[in-house]
Amino acid sequence: LVATVAFGAAINVYWHKEKKLQLSNTTTLHDWYTGWLRLDMGPIFWSLVSYWIGVLLWKSVVPPPATVLPDGIPSSAGDVLYLVTEVVSGILLYDAVFFFVHWAMHDIPALRTWHARHHAQKRREADGTPIVEAMDVLQHGLVDGSLQVFINIMVQRHDVWGSVKSRLARALHNIIVTWMLTESHTASPTPYVFRRWFVGVREHRRHHLGPPTKPSAATTISSLSLRYGRHHRHQQFFGYLDDLRANFTCRHKITFSTSKHTNSSTMDEKN
Repeated sequence: LVATVAFGAAINVYWHKEKKLQLSNTTTLHDWYTGWLRLDMGPIFWSLVSYWIGVLLWKSVVPPPATVLPDGIPSSAGDVLYLVTEVVSGILLYDAVFFFVHWAMHDIPALRTWHARHHAQKRREADGTPIVEAMDVLQHGLVDGSLQVFINIMVQRHDVWGSVKSRLARALHNIIVTWMLTESHTASPTPYVFRRWFVGVREHRRHHLGPPTKPSAATTISSLSLRYGRHHRHQQFFGYLDDLRANFTCRHKITFSTSKHTNSSTMDEKN
């Protein structure tokens, strides 16, 4: 319930801004609610189905972490610090786990159809340019939507010390994560909240719209990083895993290219 309400609030805030700046194809309340209510595989419909399928499957298979969940309301400075670690660790773990799932759905051909709906290209009605807007955060198919829900539930069961995560920590986690996800998709420049500090949120639109340039013929770290990670984020919030992937991939490509050139030169000399 908290995640659903938080998503609705965040999307409404950014959609209102997009509408004022003419950055959204959904310009009226009628268009908005039609998109929410239609059953023809509309984005909101499938997102809700994915969410509840994930929740129900999880609850039917996995027992709750405890009979009674702690409320987590702090009564001292130590409690506040503990609450912060609960929330931060959950967000870090969610982002790290989903990075590998997200990467797989892009790089393994057999899995790409799971994620294709989320990347279905939309164009601005006025001039035909590609757009990504706030409500696209909920444009998922059944599989990738359910996977995202599973991961989010999993990381909220226990904290880093193995203790059951409190109700307040879970609520704050859902509010922050849903806002970050929505902000990462919006076309509106404001409110500029998590984009200010987190590169994954700030650059996620490039992941949808593509990097600004393609690798040039001269194979360099800077050019390859555009294609293999630093400006094509699979990590939704942070950037360290994408940077590691970019560095490894770029160095591998450069080593392979240099080795191939050396072998070719050796063959030419022999001939």
